[in-house]
Amino acid sequence: VLRCGDGRMSRRCYNNVTLLRGEAFDDDGNSSALAPGWNASIPEWYDGSTEMVLSDYEATHGCGAFFSCQENQTCMVNRSQFDASPLSFDHIGESVLVTVKLIAIDNWNVEMNRAAGSCGLEMVVSMIAVTLIGGFVLMNVFLAILMTEYTKAMNKQIAEAEAEIFLEAQLAADDDDGQDRDQDGNL
Repeated sequence: VLRCGDGRMSRRCYNNVTLLRGEAFDDDGNSSALAPGWNASIPEWYDGSTEMVLSDYEATHGCGAFFSCQENQTCMVNRSQFDASPLSFDHIGESVLVTVKLIAIDNWNVEMNRAAGSCGLEMVVSMIAVTLIGGFVLMNVFLAILMTEYTKAMNKQIAEAEAEIFLEAQLAADDDDGQDRDQDGNL
């Protein structure tokens, strides 16, 4: 699972462009101004802004172990550009949320498919194990809390019933003494 914490679940397919002397040229020859001095294959920039262009499928399905990019695309990590970053193991808070989703069996198959596509088949085995064992433990904790509360309520009812029986027995014994008492037990 820790192997997926190096950004693998955040990889997406981006269109290739080559940057020369501060301009990005895509395959059609269109250019957009970017930082000077860059000369690399990077994601295509949208209207010169800082947002990258992704299709709906590319935004939700990563690339890596089982999914690969098209011929004119590059698989790379850039989480800061996502409008809705999917959960991953790149951050301790997000990894805790993924683990809670798995244990609570809340849409766990989506996270498993994303992890398998980005990190490999061993993630499927580990996520299924976490889901089964964690779900079992969570169910047992829930049942233990439920049984504890029912036991407390039952013990309270038993104590109230015993106190009532004791009070009635005491009142009956006091009546046998031959003294007249009122309804509250006063002389």
